[in-house]
Amino acid sequence: MEERPCPKGAGQNIRALWGPLALGAGLLVALSLRYWQFTVDDAYISLRYARNLIAGHGLVFNIGERVEGFTNLTWTLLSAGILRLGLPPVPTLKIVGLICALVTVWICLLLFRHLQPGRDPFAWLLSFIIAGAPCIVAWSVGGLETMLFAAMLSGTFYAYVSGKMLGRWPVWPILALFATLTRPEGLLIVPILVIHGAVAQSGKQRRQSRQAAVIFALLFGAFLVWRLAYYGDIVPNTYHAKVAGGGVHAVLGGARYLIEFGRSYCGPVALGLIGICLVMVRRGRSVGLLLVTVGAYFLTPLKLGSDWMPQFRYLAPYWPLAAVLIAIGAARMAELVGTVGLARSRRATQLIVAGLVLGAFALLYSYQVVLAYNPGGKRYGHYGISVDYHGASVEKYARGGERLAQIAQPGDTLAAFAIGAMGYHCDIHIIDIWGLVDRGVARHPWPERLSYVLSLEPTYIEDLSTEATTTGMTQLPEFQRNYQPLGDGLIESRIFVRKDVRR
Repeated sequence: MEERPCPKGAGQNIRALWGPLALGAGLLVALSLRYWQFTVDDAYISLRYARNLIAGHGLVFNIGERVEGFTNLTWTLLSAGILRLGLPPVPTLKIVGLICALVTVWICLLLFRHLQPGRDPFAWLLSFIIAGAPCIVAWSVGGLETMLFAAMLSGTFYAYVSGKMLGRWPVWPILALFATLTRPEGLLIVPILVIHGAVAQSGKQRRQSRQAAVIFALLFGAFLVWRLAYYGDIVPNTYHAKVAGGGVHAVLGGARYLIEFGRSYCGPVALGLIGICLVMVRRGRSVGLLLVTVGAYFLTPLKLGSDWMPQFRYLAPYWPLAAVLIAIGAARMAELVGTVGLARSRRATQLIVAGLVLGAFALLYSYQVVLAYNPGGKRYGHYGISVDYHGASVEKYARGGERLAQIAQPGDTLAAFAIGAMGYHCDIHIIDIWGLVDRGVARHPWPERLSYVLSLEPTYIEDLSTEATTTGMTQLPEFQRNYQPLGDGLIESRIFVRKDVRR
C-alpha cells in the first residue's frame, strides 16, 4: 500500500490535532501528580556539574579534576541555566521534562498525520499510548534528560521524512547533533537516515543526504575536538566505567529487559499491530524507515544489557516512535476490518478498532500505575517502580550530604556509591566507587576496584545505599580494620569514618 501524502491545505486543518494534544497534556499532568516524588539520584550528578560551572570552576564534578562523568551535555547545560536564574532546580527540571514529553507527543502527532492523513481517531489513540505510558510520565519527572532526548530523536525523524529545510540546508542533522549531545544513542539515527537518503531514487534526496552527512560530521567533529581538548579523552569517562562485561551476559540481560517490557507494555498487541503495519506497508517508504529506526533502537539493550533504573529508562525515549507504528498498524487494521463490512461506515470502523486498542493499553497502564503505590519495596519485579522508595532514598542521600557538609574539613574525601544527592549537598571531594566521575576507579575492574578505592584512604565511606554491604566492601579486612560508623543515628550509622580521624 502506497503512502498518501498530506493533502494541500492540511496545515489549515492542524486544529484537528489540538484535541489529541490536549488529551496528552491532561494525561501527563494528572499522572505526574502520582509520580512527582520520583527523582533518580543520578539527576544530581548533572546538577553538581552545573553548579560548579556557574561558580567558575568549569564543567567538573570535583573541583580541579576534568572528568566527563555525564552523557547528557545539553541537559547539564540546561541545568546550569536553571541554577543561574535562581530557580529551584529539581522542580524546574521536572516541569521541563513534562514540557519535553508534551512536545514529543506533538511531534509524533505531526509525524502520524504526515504518514497517515485522514485518520483522526487514531491520533487520539496515539496521544494516549504516549502520554498515558507510565515510563513516559515517570521519566518526565525523574530529573534526567530522557524526555528531552525523546523530543530530539522524534524531531530528527520527523524533520527528515517531512523534508524540513533551513534555507538550502536540511534541518535534521542539527537536531540529530542535539539528540547525540543529549544521549550518546542519538548517534545511531545518523547512519540510518544517511544511508536511506543515499539510496533514494531522487537525485535531490541523495544530494541532501550528502549535505546532511557533511553538516553532522563537521559539527560533531568540532564537539569531539573540544571534548579531547577539555577532558583529554575522545569518549566520556562513563564508557570506561561501564564497558566491562558485555558479550553474552549483556545479550541475555538485554533480552530479559525486552521481554519484561513487552509484558508490561502490551507487547503482543503492539507487535501484532506493527506486524500489520509491516505487511501492509509495501511501498510506504517512510513507514518502512520508521520500522527500521524503531527496530534498531529497541535492539540496543542487547548491546547495553539490562539497566538498574526502573520503568525501562533505556526504552522510554523510543516508545513514542514505536507508538506511531502502533497507531499506523491500528489504522490499517481498521481498513482490513472495513473490507469485510463489519461496521456500517469507515468512521465507525476506525472508532471501534481505536477503542479496542486503547482499552488494551489502558488496562496494562492502569496496572503499572497501581504498582507505583508500593511504599515498602524498591521495585516490582525487576523493572517496576516504587515512587515512595526512590523519593525516600534521594531524601536520605541529601540528608547524608548535609551532615557531611557540617563536619567535613578541607582535604577530606568521601568514597560513595550514591554520589548524586550527597555530592550536590556538600562540597567534599568524592571518590566514585562506580567510577562514573573518577578516571582512576573506572579503569580498575571488579572486584579489584573495591580494594583500589580503600587504598586511596578516603576519609568517609557511604553505605546509605547499602551497596558497600552488598558488594562486599564492608567485609574486606582493610575496611574492618580502618573504618567505623560515624555515629548511632539513622544517617550516621551508614556513613563510615576512618578511625584515625578526630572530629
